[in-house]
Amino acid sequence: MRSDTEIIDKARKIILDSFIGGNEQPGFPEIIGRDRSTEWGGTISALHILHNMVCTQQVDIAIDESIKGIIASQNKDTMAWGAGGVDLVEATSEIVYYLSEDYSPFERHGLRESVEGAVEFVKSKYYKKGYYHSGAFSEKSEHTLYATFQAVRALDKVNQLSDDERSTIGTWIRSNRTADGLWGDNNDSNQSSITHSIYALLTLMYLEKNPNRIMKEFKKQIRMIFKSIISDNTYFYYEEYSIPTNESDSSGKEFKRIRINHFVLPFAIDLYLKIGDTARARILVERLKNIRYDGAWGLYQTFRTTWATQQAIDALTGYQNSKRPWMDVFTSFFLLLWHKYWYTVIIIALLLIVFFIIWGSENAGYWCISTVIGVVSGTLSNKITG
Repeated sequence: MRSDTEIIDKARKIILDSFIGGNEQPGFPEIIGRDRSTEWGGTISALHILHNMVCTQQVDIAIDESIKGIIASQNKDTMAWGAGGVDLVEATSEIVYYLSEDYSPFERHGLRESVEGAVEFVKSKYYKKGYYHSGAFSEKSEHTLYATFQAVRALDKVNQLSDDERSTIGTWIRSNRTADGLWGDNNDSNQSSITHSIYALLTLMYLEKNPNRIMKEFKKQIRMIFKSIISDNTYFYYEEYSIPTNESDSSGKEFKRIRINHFVLPFAIDLYLKIGDTARARILVERLKNIRYDGAWGLYQTFRTTWATQQAIDALTGYQNSKRPWMDVFTSFFLLLWHKYWYTVIIIALLLIVFFIIWGSENAGYWCISTVIGVVSGTLSNKITG
């Protein structure tokens, strides 16, 4: 685990060195190396990283100044945070979640009023059918599952979810699935998304506090998620949606287009750790460590982001702190071998059977050898023609 600790420490240092001070809203950039701080995806993610670092003068100054920037960037009319001039449940919820987790009691930093107002904003976007709207309230929203995940995580943290809300939201999540049993990124989607399927399952865990029940109920979906990530290298995902504004031009009503990037691996690792499947988590952790750019994470070299790096650090730290049986090393090896090279696993198993049968019966051995030759030939044929 020493190498993991070194990876985490290097990533934390990269984030700390990207601090931007001297502005009206001091903080951290979303994209590492940029000169503009952002509250969502930048400063709040960095604050979470700094909270877990050894305190130095550099760390303390960055924390104090960044919290001032977070408060200054809050919309004083709605008490929300957002992106592109639009108040968002996703942004507001994530900021509430990390401030509540890392900087409570709030009086120390003057955050109580900001957090309490933000919580009321998030609660106001709840729709009685069991989900949260991203931005402007309406009975039909293009974007709900990620907003619901963020809202539930934040409101659960501050104990602002009633039993009725927990039950209604859980029912909505279970009923809002695509044909393959997974989840899409919005209410009406017919196409499943691995990312949003992970969010759905994590939301149920925050709601019900019963990982074993979730694991048993959605065993098939949990396996499908892992297979997709491993087989298709599903690491990043993005979605776009439009939110109406109060402005119009000569063409009619104007909309704000919001694009949200998602980093699949850290939340998948969190999912498998929560259900106790450390073997699959180990495989995903190794994938996570192999897709860094100069010590940080992002979509590509020039798009290393504070939020992706923070999420990766959280996943690695969570894995370090988990209880893992020593047999997980072997379990992980065979799991990966099966999902990537299943035909090789079958051939090896058949060869072992052949060995033991030959050992006991010469005639049976000849029959089994013929069978193995047929299986190998068929596999190679399918490989070549496919």
